[in-house]
Amino acid sequence: MREKRRRELFEKRIRFLIGAQIIIFLILLLRLWFLQVVSGESYRIQAEENRLKIEKIEALRGKILDKNGKLLATNRLSYALFIEKKYLNRDEIYERLEPVLKVKAEDLKEKAKKSRVIREDEVFLAKDLSFEQVAMIQEEKEKYPHLNVSYMPIRYYPNGISAAHVIGYVGEISGEDISEKKYPGADRGDTVGKTGIEKAYDAFLRGIKGRLVMEVDALGNVKRSLKREDPVPGNDIVLTIDLKIQKAAEDALGEAIKMARRQKHSRAAAGAIVVLEVKTGEVLALASYPSFNPGVFVGGVDPRMWNELNLKKNNYPLLNRATSAAYPPGSTIKPLTLISAVENRLASTRETFSCYGKWTGFGESWPKYCWKRSGHGRLRLTRAIYDSCDSVFYELGLRLYRTKKELLQETAKKYGFGTHTGIAIGDISGRVPDKQWKKNYFKKKELQVWLPGDTVNMAIGQGDLLTTPLQMARFYAALANGGKLFRPILVNKVVSPTGKVIKQFKPELEKEIHISPGLKRTLLQGLREVVTRGTAKIAFEGFPVKISGKTGTSEVYGKDDYAWFVGFGPSDNPKYVVSVIIEEGGHGGAVAAPAARYVFSHLFSIEEEKLVSGSDVSR
Repeated sequence: MREKRRRELFEKRIRFLIGAQIIIFLILLLRLWFLQVVSGESYRIQAEENRLKIEKIEALRGKILDKNGKLLATNRLSYALFIEKKYLNRDEIYERLEPVLKVKAEDLKEKAKKSRVIREDEVFLAKDLSFEQVAMIQEEKEKYPHLNVSYMPIRYYPNGISAAHVIGYVGEISGEDISEKKYPGADRGDTVGKTGIEKAYDAFLRGIKGRLVMEVDALGNVKRSLKREDPVPGNDIVLTIDLKIQKAAEDALGEAIKMARRQKHSRAAAGAIVVLEVKTGEVLALASYPSFNPGVFVGGVDPRMWNELNLKKNNYPLLNRATSAAYPPGSTIKPLTLISAVENRLASTRETFSCYGKWTGFGESWPKYCWKRSGHGRLRLTRAIYDSCDSVFYELGLRLYRTKKELLQETAKKYGFGTHTGIAIGDISGRVPDKQWKKNYFKKKELQVWLPGDTVNMAIGQGDLLTTPLQMARFYAALANGGKLFRPILVNKVVSPTGKVIKQFKPELEKEIHISPGLKRTLLQGLREVVTRGTAKIAFEGFPVKISGKTGTSEVYGKDDYAWFVGFGPSDNPKYVVSVIIEEGGHGGAVAAPAARYVFSHLFSIEEEKLVSGSDVSR
């Protein structure tokens, strides 16, 4: 009985083992069928790809040129150093490179980790290697087996800091940029435009990458090249910027700041100048001080340099003050106040006003003062402009307030204040304050009410009104050309690598604003007499071309006065408008007007070697 049970148990185990072997065999057979039949083609392709190495060939980025064909941004060949990705954490490599590259080992390692990926298995480490550095690395290849020196094109800005805020700079595309699809067609590790024209026209500039297909052995060594697809260079961008005028504006800013400091305004250290074509809106110069060299961003900016460029004590060199900084416009806004009052029939160009140095429109208990404490006496609006009489504009502001409508705000918005100009590189909107803005801005209810003083302050360019130098230039261009408000144009055309114009930009008239003939005569006469007998007379003494314009001195809490001048010329047939702001520079007639004169001298090819001292009249 026991023998029978043992036999049955033995036979059962044998059957189990045979069954298990059959199942395993069937599984292996099924797997083999799957690998050979179902996935055979896939694995064949994978094996083929393992045999091949595909290297991307960077496309040359298109050039950026000024209106006369002068290079603003291009490419040049440079010796560059790469390190294999898998050796990024080898400290001894960076220690050996320290005396060669004259960079601390820890800084090299940090830069390598943050560097953009250039090739499939290599990371960019350093650019612009000298012949001596290349020779040292190549001669001792056994010390540097994981490094590779290659010749590669890099972005080059031949004019250094000139027009840097317009041109912008390039850098590695970020993960955020890729996820948000900010640069269609760009891959991880690609160089893209980060600011300025480099960013705004990146899709035109970037070009199309090529490919080099190579056969490799089991160790990854290249055996032969199989196929090459050449890259297609990017398109060239021709700007409206005139490099000669751009450099003159930059020189004028630097000299105006020195002049302000000589006049005891020691904190003057920043400013902006905008030059526009009056009849087209084309931007001839867009200067911001201080500036920066976009070349420092090529291959990745050094962290220390990045910090320097973003420090308050250095006045934020990356900030484009021409388009992205807003200021109280001071007396340069007075023509707008005059337009608003006259067009709304609250004042007449023939009306006579009185200025006693003290204005008491709010009552004797709340006086406001004209900049000229002795007063201007009896005067009409033309003289109110050229003598910049505050008392007259206080009165106009009060009349505008008493209508209980936001007429001054409406006029400001009509001329483009409080909105973006549409310039290609982007800008801020500035601010036109009104009842709703004040209600939203302040938390305390007692501060939310729009008061008469708010409109009166706004009428002389103070209070909460903020404008950009570009907006002021556009406004004065409209005054000069009869009411045509143009969208500022920075790009003239886009040109293909073969020289074909693929996109041409024409003047964009945003709107045409009617100005009555009598008001126009009053405005133009007043703005001309600012230069011939008013606050800019000394600054333009002896200048051979007739210039019209307005000085301004705006007050900013806790800071020295900001100096303004905005003007156009020739007065009888305006071609150019120049807008100048010098932060904490003092008086507009003393500092900003001389800077504008210097720019005008270059626009009209008049030889003037330095800035002419201006008037210290406060308005």
